Amino acid sequence: MLSVIICSIDPLRLEKLESNIMHTAGVECEIIGVDNRTDRRPIAEVYNSAASRARFPFLLFIHEDVSFMTREWAAPIIVKLRETDCGVIGFAGGRIKTRAYSGWCTWRPEYDRTWYHFPDAQGHDRLSSSGADGRPGFAPTVTVDGFAMFVRKDIWEHHPFDDRMLRGFHCYDLDFSLELASSGYRNYVCQQTVDVMHCSEGSFGEAWLEETIRMHESKWRKFLPLMAPDLSLDGKALQSEEELSAYKFLKQALALKSRHSAKIFRQFCRMPLDWPHLGHVISTSAALARVMLSSKGAPRDERNR
Repeated sequence: MLSVIICSIDPLRLEKLESNIMHTAGVECEIIGVDNRTDRRPIAEVYNSAASRARFPFLLFIHEDVSFMTREWAAPIIVKLRETDCGVIGFAGGRIKTRAYSGWCTWRPEYDRTWYHFPDAQGHDRLSSSGADGRPGFAPTVTVDGFAMFVRKDIWEHHPFDDRMLRGFHCYDLDFSLELASSGYRNYVCQQTVDVMHCSEGSFGEAWLEETIRMHESKWRKFLPLMAPDLSLDGKALQSEEELSAYKFLKQALALKSRHSAKIFRQFCRMPLDWPHLGHVISTSAALARVMLSSKGAPRDERNR
């Protein structure tokens, strides 16, 4: 009933996840684990190839550092997936995606929806539960984080991962969930129904910055913003959310001393001016100057663009 697709680089983790799923899912599963240690194919390509071989009508794309803590977790998710307009279901996502460069996260608890466990720096179990209201169910979102994504196979067949644009290991989840949301499907985060443990925070380095910029500019900027069906923002609230997302992305670029920092800063400065934005421009301009001075290659790269 459920085909589980895993792009693997750690055989021990893969074996552990396979055992966990088989002992907890509560439905018939097939595991399609793809050893990607040698070929290092883009994850979108791996997922499409594996999904094409899936025998069952429901798919789960999952990272191998995830484990399920709830028993018989598959049944309620499959019931939801059967709804005609259901798109992708995950355990973390955002109710809005603005035009600003960003991942799935909005940086505001009122706009994020999460329900997953993670180990803190001391190894203690912590629960991320943004937007949880005490009622088990499925919260509407636009974006879904890729550590676990459920979708019907027939939907994937019409909207596969964009393996021509995405040639690395980033943004496949954001692009996929935006594709479904813009095509009229409703995406969800499963809250207070299934408990999962996700053992990493993800990778948000230079490669992630570059892939995010390229994805926005080549594909999504003209279609954004997108909002979940239960969310409506006026112009001022939307501007505030877009400014915050852009500011967080710029700060990440500056922290990494990215070669794209000046380009991102210039776009940030073009946003509508208000007092919060002016303060962010002033604070990041000093940080940009330090980055440019500490990296002689960055100014030269910018001039050659």
